[in-house]
Formats: sequence, structure tokens, C-alpha cells
Amino acid sequence: MTLGEWATLLPLSYQERAVEILSRWISPDELSRAELTQMVADAYCGFGHCGDPDVVAPVVHLEGSHYILELFNGPTASFKDLALQLTPRLFDRAAQEADTKYMIIVATSGDTGSAALEGFGNVGINTMVLYPKSGVSDIQRAQMTSTPLDSTHTIGVDGDFDWCQTCVKTLFNDAELAAELESEFGVTLSAANSINWGRLLPQVVYHSSAYLDLVNQGVVQLGEPVDVCVPCGNFGNILAAVYAKAMGVPFRDFTVAANKNNVLSDFVMTGKYDLRKRELLKTISPSIDILISSNIERMLHLLCAKNPEMADAGAEVDRCFKQLKTEGYFELSPALFEMLNKEFSGGWATEEQCGATIKAVFERTGYLLDPHTAVAKHVVDSAPRADEADVPMLISSTAHYGKFASDVVQIVGGSEVDASPAKMLDDLGKFAKLPRPHRQLLDVVNRDPLHKVTVGANLSEVKAEIKAFLARTR
Repeated sequence: MTLGEWATLLPLSYQERAVEILSRWISPDELSRAELTQMVADAYCGFGHCGDPDVVAPVVHLEGSHYILELFNGPTASFKDLALQLTPRLFDRAAQEADTKYMIIVATSGDTGSAALEGFGNVGINTMVLYPKSGVSDIQRAQMTSTPLDSTHTIGVDGDFDWCQTCVKTLFNDAELAAELESEFGVTLSAANSINWGRLLPQVVYHSSAYLDLVNQGVVQLGEPVDVCVPCGNFGNILAAVYAKAMGVPFRDFTVAANKNNVLSDFVMTGKYDLRKRELLKTISPSIDILISSNIERMLHLLCAKNPEMADAGAEVDRCFKQLKTEGYFELSPALFEMLNKEFSGGWATEEQCGATIKAVFERTGYLLDPHTAVAKHVVDSAPRADEADVPMLISSTAHYGKFASDVVQIVGGSEVDASPAKMLDDLGKFAKLPRPHRQLLDVVNRDPLHKVTVGANLSEVKAEIKAFLARTR
């Protein structure tokens, strides 16, 4: 899109912008504009849980040249809602046309699970979530295990997120399982994680819309650059910003912010993806406790495709990931690393630095960051840009602080550290005026858990749960 075409989107609502941007990717022969418009309207009508019901993904000024893109106004209080309220509607439409019955299987590090259950469950598609039972916050667990829909099933796994994600990919490649599910239940497996392109595409919209909001607020003139920082785990959120840039949004630099599971920040700074001698560490920012990042494959393919020296982009990506699987390591060629290094920088935060950032920002501004957004804020504060007075930094706030109330309370106070989740949320809402409390989180913590199944990190146990779930719901 040209700058002139982007200018026509300036006066539009988020929903109207979404239709215009998505229609550049989705052929009207596949989905009519009227259908797309209705799906977008339905997807985002349930937002505004932190204030104005017409606001989906607002941009607010934090301090100096730093702006927060608030991505937590959806029903489950994380950025995953921006995609997983729309993707299920697109998926359901395509599945009906294909006359195929699907089951969605999801690996989650905390936020994707509840968003997928909310999105796919509400359109009646069977959805099963695997989460690391010791690797999510109490409120994230409550969101996933209290879902009342019969079409949903949530399983705690005695393993980490990387095991859950690898398990899902293994299931998709299991021809014997696929044949059994088709013959016995008439079902095909599919994904809600960002390995599904339909999950990633709606995320392009909110990055693009954020830039337009900065123009409308007079922060930049149309065409002037903006930098972006995203707390990264699976690399999908920041990659969506890269695709927005490819569409013509004048984003300049992308900063990868990591916690102490800092394989991604190391990668963008060195060109080396090295899992040797690493183990996944639990942090207070669990949604980015990830070592094996799916969307790095997409990023490398995009870089290879831009490089005239790479005759076969797929072969180079295949080389890297085969080496990662066999040796736990790969290194980019000098040409590819140079391309990566031109657009990306990276940094990471310790637990102490993350907590200190939450406390300091709250004391300075009155704004309460969640631990993931605080990771990003620490990284941009630690590496001042020479021209930051002239180039705004857009920081993706990927979750509402309420999802991590127990950790936030220990950092800033506002409630007793041994209080119930419901009391913590209520007290924090009175203690912190910005952002506003998230109404649906207050409802969730008062629900009883309905999904109590746990399994070991064992593929056969997961397969058994899939079959038992389908037997109950057919």
C-alpha cells in the first residue's frame, strides 16, 4: 500500500481499518467483502473490557518518546484475542466450505490457550489445549480450566511449553493418528498457534492501526519512522509488525525483548540460534518462557526470499532447522545475518530488572505494566537511541497486569501477597488507575475449575486424551 492509500485509513475505526488491510490478503473470490466485514464486526464487538467499548487496540503515551500499544482489551486480557476472535470465524467459514470436521489442538505458554478456547469454542469447533501445569500464572490457569463449553478440553502437562509445542507439531505429522481420527471420528486436526497463518494475519492489523493512531495523535507525520519493541517468545507478534512494514507501514527498527530465556535476543544479535546447554527457566513473564520459536522459520524464509544469493529459500531454512534438531544449534550465513542485523536489535531482562521496571514506571507515571511489557520497557530503557527524541518507540503491551496479579502485588503492593486472586484483582484495580481493571478477569477468578485432567510429557497419553475427548463430543 502506498502512503496515499494508508492516508485513507486515518479517519477509520479499528474495524474499518481491519477490513481494508485484510482485504489486501484475502481474495473476494474466497470471502466476500460483506462476509469479511461482518466477521470483523463480530470478532471485535466483545472488546473494551478496560474502558471504552469502541476501543480495540489503543495507543497511549507512557513517557518521553515511549508509547504503549494496549493489546489486552479483549475477553481474555491478552494480545492473542486480537487474532483468536477473528481466526475462528475465518476457519469455520473455510471448514464449512470444505465440508470437513476439524478439531483444534493448541499448545500454550499461558495466553493462547484461553484465547483459543474463547474464540474457537464460541463457534462450536472442538478445541483441546495443552499447557505446562507448572508454567502459567494462577489466573491464566483459572481462565483455561474454568471454560464451561462442552466443545473445549484443557489438559495440564507435566512438562514445559516447548514440549507441548513439539508434541502438537508431532501430532500433525502422525499419518497413522490422522487416519485413525478420520476413520473413527471423521475429524482432522488443525492449529490455533501461530504456525497457522490465519492466526498471524490479524496481528498485522493492530500494528498497522497503531501507526495510524500515532499519526492521528500528531506524534509523527505520515511517512515518518517509528520503532517497535515486542516481548518475544514465539516471534509471531513481532513478525506481524515486519509484515506490516512490508505492506508499507514505515516501521524502522524492531527490538526483540526477552526474559532470561533469551535465545531470541541472542539470535538477532549474533546470528546464532543455540540451544546447547540451555534449559527452559520459569519466570514471572511465563508467556515468553519459550526456547524453540516457530516463527523464526517464517522470518528466515522472508530474509532468504529477499536475498538474490539464495536461489532456494526453502532449502536454506531447511538446513538451519535440521541442524537445530540434530545438533541444537545453527548459525546464519554472513549475508543473512547482515540482513537480520539491519532491522533487528535485542536485549533481555533479569527477574530483578523486570520487577524494578514495573515499580519504577508505576511510581513515575501511575501506569501499571504487566511483567511481559516490563521486559520490553527495560530493554528499550537500557539501550537509548541517539535520535529517540525524534523517533517514537511503540511498545507492545501484550497482557493486562491482572493476569499476573500475584507477582505484581509482590512488586508494587496494593494488596496482601497471600490474598485470594479475586481480592488481589479487586485491590489492584483500586490501587492502580491505569490501565483500568479488566472486567472479565474479575469474573474468571470466581469460577470453579471444570477441567482437571493432567498428563505426563508423554505423546501416548496426549493421543489417548484426544480420542477420549472426541468420543465424548461426537
